[in-house]
Amino acid sequence: MTRLVLIFTIVLLAGCRDGPVAPAALLELANARARWQTTRPIDYSYVTYTLCFCPRELTQPTRVEVRGDTVSAVRTLDGTLVPRDRWYGRAIIDSLFARALEARRDASTERVRVTYDPTFGYPTLIDVVSKPGIADAGSVTHAADLRPLPVP
Repeated sequence: MTRLVLIFTIVLLAGCRDGPVAPAALLELANARARWQTTRPIDYSYVTYTLCFCPRELTQPTRVEVRGDTVSAVRTLDGTLVPRDRWYGRAIIDSLFARALEARRDASTERVRVTYDPTFGYPTLIDVVSKPGIADAGSVTHAADLRPLPVP
């Protein structure tokens, strides 16, 4: 039932975009999100970074720690704690699904390529290419190395 609701919601939202949205891509997103919802750890961490014309805080690989549905810490890969005011763009995995769907609905997007983790279903790559003439709008977001966190 949850899977049907997810599929229906994604298809409904896709209808809000001007232009075609590939139904196969939406179904793949819905299936991956359903897998994430059934396999996700309550507390987890993952490594992420984005390639774009963005502040260094976003392009630097960091490990995001999530407790419940809230980012609890962000660390550089050497373990240094990143101050909260520099967590720019760091979020829970659910926001990656929203970003992938939003990119598909954005009228300025020419192409979106998303890959998903085969075990947990979360997006491991969101590659957004903007239409010609739109400067600095594309990006590539990477997410990897998801690890369940021990209970505090």
